[in-house]
Amino acid sequence: MPTCFENLYNELFYETFDYMDSYEIFYSLANLNQRIDNLICTMPRMHADITPDSFLFYYEKILPSIKSHLISLTLDNINGVKLAIFSTTHVLQTFAHLKALTLIGTTTTIVTNTLPVLRYLRINSCDVKDFDYSHIQHVFKLCPNLKWFSFSSYKVKFVNATTWKYVLSSTKITKFHLDVQFVNMYVALRDKIDIDKIRQEFENSFWRDKKWNIVCMDYIDNVWGAKRSRFEQHVKVYSVDN
Repeated sequence: MPTCFENLYNELFYETFDYMDSYEIFYSLANLNQRIDNLICTMPRMHADITPDSFLFYYEKILPSIKSHLISLTLDNINGVKLAIFSTTHVLQTFAHLKALTLIGTTTTIVTNTLPVLRYLRINSCDVKDFDYSHIQHVFKLCPNLKWFSFSSYKVKFVNATTWKYVLSSTKITKFHLDVQFVNMYVALRDKIDIDKIRQEFENSFWRDKKWNIVCMDYIDNVWGAKRSRFEQHVKVYSVDN
């Protein structure tokens, strides 16, 4: 006997599905009847939030059915063999309408294999030890179509205008934002960082032609220690919009 639930309009089903994860939809509604199965398979926008516990059900039952209309995918602590399935079998490339990919607690393997096909990328938090300019170059190599790039650091080595020019010259980046802040502690005046020299290096034709305006500033604190005083040079090198 048909129930009131089955008498709902298709549009109401679709609107309800928008608030549900694919796992919830398939686990609670799949195989109830042919009409609901058809609605699930024709749902224009599907979301998947895959955890280690739900991985197998997603991979075997859900993803093959929704790959043509999956728009949002979250991999939450998917690593090891499970991650290898995504990163080596080109599963992601079968999701033709995927607009958002969120990685939580995931190793870099899938990121490395996926970056070349991404149109937009936002990294909220990335912990890398001994990070250097070569790592930035590697990101640019993996993201050949990257247009915007923002970089923040607390290390003095990232105020080298010549190296930045070399790294950025071969990219398609049109908007570059730099924000480097650090404290240089010294006793002898010769160890003071020459902020004017840094400023001049960011004022050549490369930076002017790109219209990337870099501001360099510092101030000095005199800190008295137990035996002698020392100085703290607070340096800030950052971008300003035109």
